[in-house]
Amino acid sequence: MGEATRIITTTMNHGALPRRPEENLEQAFNLLQNVDHYYRDEKLDHEKADLYTGTAGVAYACHRLITIKGVTQKMQQTAVDVTDRFLGFALRPGAKTQGFLTGDPCVLVVSALYYKDIGDSKKAKECIHEYVKMCADVDRMKVKDSTGGVPPKIGAAHGIAAILQILLCFPGALSVVQGAEHDIRKGIDYFLSQQLPNGNFPAKFGETDREDLVHWCHGAPGVINMLAKAYLYFNDKRHLEACGRCADFIWQKGLLRKGSGLCHGISGNGYAFLLMYRLTGNEEFLYRAKCSADFQFQPSVLETSRTPDHPYS
Repeated sequence: MGEATRIITTTMNHGALPRRPEENLEQAFNLLQNVDHYYRDEKLDHEKADLYTGTAGVAYACHRLITIKGVTQKMQQTAVDVTDRFLGFALRPGAKTQGFLTGDPCVLVVSALYYKDIGDSKKAKECIHEYVKMCADVDRMKVKDSTGGVPPKIGAAHGIAAILQILLCFPGALSVVQGAEHDIRKGIDYFLSQQLPNGNFPAKFGETDREDLVHWCHGAPGVINMLAKAYLYFNDKRHLEACGRCADFIWQKGLLRKGSGLCHGISGNGYAFLLMYRLTGNEEFLYRAKCSADFQFQPSVLETSRTPDHPYS
């Protein structure tokens, strides 16, 4: 939601935008140093380890920096040191929380990715096995909002969109569950019926009188990721067309005053354009991504944007 998500966005732009690639890496490294400095005075514990506002999100940002081509040895070593420290605390035994973004599953996924990329396949497998054990009991996996309720929400952070997207990432698992693929496709078809005339998605199913939420957590910027995965999985042009409507709406309404965070900020909205560029090859989307990336670092934007609740997450 804060500096760590800007690291991710900056490294995603590396090598893709018409500026010196090393500028992106230098900017990302400066952000990493700010985050590292902040957390040196913070007590790390299991309760602050989630991906959404905790140290697992910072660890993922470091993982992104480590894997970028052209990163210097100093940058890489700093990122490794920060990640080792954060994941060491995050993986300690604690009360198991079952939500993906705000619970233990995300910690294990980030850990598996990190250990795989630094060559520690044993630890990576251990994290995957623990993840499978934790998520085996589907009845305990709930889609909750911050109040603990279970409303029929749509968005990527609190709703069904991210759950469908993750399911589509594991076709091998879906193939052994009778009817799973059919049910998921029916669910996505229902999603399409919820898209508003302007291209956005409401926060809740059936909600038609609210069109102002243009965030990754609620609205088109988060749902577009699930629709893109659905298009790649089912090769249904309706999914790609829905992605295009999302992207056009984000371009119209996506420069937010809430800051540059991933969840409800410019980074999360700008990421949708990078996704569309990779999906279609249309350079118009790359231009839009560049505009979003550049805009969030303008002094006037930094001065007038709200400070996130967790600015170093």
